[in-house]
Amino acid sequence: MAVTEVERHSLVQGLIDTLGEERTEILMKCILPEGWDQLATKQDVELAGERLRAEFGEKFGELRGEFNEKFGELHGEFGEKFGELRGEFGELRGEVKELKGYIDSALAKQTRIYLLAMVGFVIMVWASALAPQFF
Repeated sequence: MAVTEVERHSLVQGLIDTLGEERTEILMKCILPEGWDQLATKQDVELAGERLRAEFGEKFGELRGEFNEKFGELHGEFGEKFGELRGEFGELRGEVKELKGYIDSALAKQTRIYLLAMVGFVIMVWASALAPQFF
């Protein structure tokens, strides 16, 4: 319920009669220190809210744009790095295959040497076992 100007004036006059003019002025300054023109209406608050929402929307839009730009840069950099890693892993696979081939050939060579040594040893044992019968 809104207070009319007449009711307000009547209230102030009653305070002046009760407290005196100086005390009434002090009381009114305490109640409304800046004056009536400094009070915000519902419309003022709604307009301020709309302005704030618009400003925040604009700032958030800018932030989204900056984040998207940075994420795009990061995505590109990560793609580059992953490409490099794929290449290095490919090289590593080739080196491992080469090493496996070397190990396979070395084991085959070693197996032949051991086999020939064993055959030679067996021949020597047989020869030494059979030699007394022939000589």
